[in-house]
Amino acid sequence: MSNLRNIKDTVFTTLFKDKEKVLELYRVLCPEDTTVTVDDIEIVTIERVLSTGLKNDLCFTVRKKKIIFVEAQSSYNPNMPFRLLFYYSEVMKFLILGDEHGSGAKVNIYGEQRVKLPSPEFYVIYTGKRQSEEILSLNDLFVMPTSSKLNLETKVLWTGNDEGDIISQYICFCNIANDTIAEHTKDIESKATNYKDALKKAAEETVETCIQKDVLKEFMIKRKDELISMLDILFSEEYERNMREKYLVDTAEARGETRAFEAVPNILDEVLDGLSDDYISSKYNIDVKSVQQIRARMNR
Repeated sequence: MSNLRNIKDTVFTTLFKDKEKVLELYRVLCPEDTTVTVDDIEIVTIERVLSTGLKNDLCFTVRKKKIIFVEAQSSYNPNMPFRLLFYYSEVMKFLILGDEHGSGAKVNIYGEQRVKLPSPEFYVIYTGKRQSEEILSLNDLFVMPTSSKLNLETKVLWTGNDEGDIISQYICFCNIANDTIAEHTKDIESKATNYKDALKKAAEETVETCIQKDVLKEFMIKRKDELISMLDILFSEEYERNMREKYLVDTAEARGETRAFEAVPNILDEVLDGLSDDYISSKYNIDVKSVQQIRARMNR
């Protein structure tokens, strides 16, 4: 199984719907703030904005003076500051201006009185192979890099402050999930078992291993049945997606559709997100007919 991104993202967002866990995370990110309590925390994560498709992993305010954005990634992405810029804009639009109709607006941004904004901080937790960067900067993405006023520095975290903190435990969970699903995928490929049985066993084993190794133990025990069911579904969805992707890649390659063959993994995501054939065709510089063929093969 090539990509467990959605599985890890789902566990991350589920874990940090609990304000106690968010407080735990904040204490790792900002250990100098020793007086913060759970009552100081307000979760303001973007669940999903249909018009833009935006959805971030975690955002919360602290005493309404700080606003913290945290993204969990399984692979390195130097464009995270640009993505976080969108998330910041969307969250602040809601916090300051209310909904799209202006309902619930808290301040008048057109008035003479100065608006007071919470100070932002940006973090990315990586669970994949470690890179050298510790800070990602929006400035590095500009065509003409300068000491831009719009920099949006993002701190990169490859581990927590110590082995037992919640960031280190989350990363450890991801590694356990990777190893467990890889082992059970071998059984599927060798035809030793059918994929549904193997993936259900992988879900059960992932949770049990975390409990035994004291990795997010309280969370795993408290929501054991829910997590096993959720992981089982997510493992199955990911496996089926990878099988579809392999089929599409093999078919495109056999037909000599070079551009489509190279772009299949990304096109698959775009199709699943409901984007139009014309948009996908233009984005990946392939003809519309090839996109339509890929879409049709996905549904077989």
